[in-house]
Amino acid sequence: MHYQLIRLDPADTGKAEWLTFTPGEPPETVSRGGLEEALKQAAGKPAVLIVPGEQTLMTSVELPIRQVAKLRKAIPFALEEKLASDVEELHFALGDVQGERKRVVIVENSLMNEWTVELGELGVTPIAVIPDVLALPWHEDEWSVLIDGDRALVRSGPTSGFVCEKENLTMLIDAHLEEEKAPLIVRYWNCSDGPDLLWPVSRAAEAPSIKKYSCGGGALRVLAQGWDPRASLNLLQDRYSQQADALKMLKPWRWAAALFGLWLAIGFGQNLAHKHQLEKRQTALRQQAEQIYKRTFPGAKRIVNPRVQMEQKLKALKGGGKTAGDSQFLPLLAQGSQALNQQSGLKLEKIGYRNGELSLEVSAPSLTQLDSLKQKLATTPGLAAELKSADSNAGGATGQIRIRQKR
Repeated sequence: MHYQLIRLDPADTGKAEWLTFTPGEPPETVSRGGLEEALKQAAGKPAVLIVPGEQTLMTSVELPIRQVAKLRKAIPFALEEKLASDVEELHFALGDVQGERKRVVIVENSLMNEWTVELGELGVTPIAVIPDVLALPWHEDEWSVLIDGDRALVRSGPTSGFVCEKENLTMLIDAHLEEEKAPLIVRYWNCSDGPDLLWPVSRAAEAPSIKKYSCGGGALRVLAQGWDPRASLNLLQDRYSQQADALKMLKPWRWAAALFGLWLAIGFGQNLAHKHQLEKRQTALRQQAEQIYKRTFPGAKRIVNPRVQMEQKLKALKGGGKTAGDSQFLPLLAQGSQALNQQSGLKLEKIGYRNGELSLEVSAPSLTQLDSLKQKLATTPGLAAELKSADSNAGGATGQIRIRQKR
């Protein structure tokens, strides 16, 4: 089957690049232009939307739950304290499962609505939405790294990885290895001018073999070879899943379906009449929902999903907007990590981010070292640091330090 892969420009989502791709065959030439032009080219083909990894959060959670339905309900509450946004405003896509450790990809509902409803209004409803990081080719015990302009994409697992500025790549690899197993091989694509990949000096003992590959016509061609329609994570889960929508539509008629089976045994002709009545009722309900939406929002050009579109419009009227993607997070994380690495005996226990402030929960052999770390951060140009709390015991000391950009 031929798929149309559309990749949104991370710097300007009104622009895109696209190509036609058949799994198992070399991708075609990459085209670039406006998003509307990309959607026109996708007409008649199943569309796969590749979105910037910066607009998602890839994390994990420990939960002793196996049933997927219960797991989906539990995940938002298990992660609530680690998130800056209200969980009601976020969409949680379940990734790979390793025992009690569940991988999760988080994205704002407002973005999901843009990628589904708003594109649907322009004539294309994607069959899959995937972060660009998770479209990189990947194999067990390997990492994949791609340099594209000023961005670096790192995939470390089936649904794990990160995106950062190219200059911060080595430092972020070092930080990522605190939670991930070191790879045996790193596959490396440099689609921009610049030096080769440098592995962190502090990890020299476990440095992998680095294999360099050609981009062969652009980053999108590399991503196309990593996307697998059977195995790749799809953000269109739960309420955004086309299958879920179909099931929700059919659920109110489950008893009618049971009666239909009974009536079929009694008389085929009578059942056909009842089936026709049910279909008319379903069509009438759909038309009623569309009429309500049109009366409420008379400027709407195309209705794809009245319920989701209504929620999106109401949120916009209430002033809801995008909250994720604060540009201060990565610079603060980089500066905080650098200060931590310069002092021995310190251990980062927890990290949080809210309203432009990065919160670091640190353990140390003594309160003196905690204060020394705070002083080091406070003297860093452009940073303000504050030791919010500290506690000492026989085993050492713990404290919470908050840093932010000076205003």
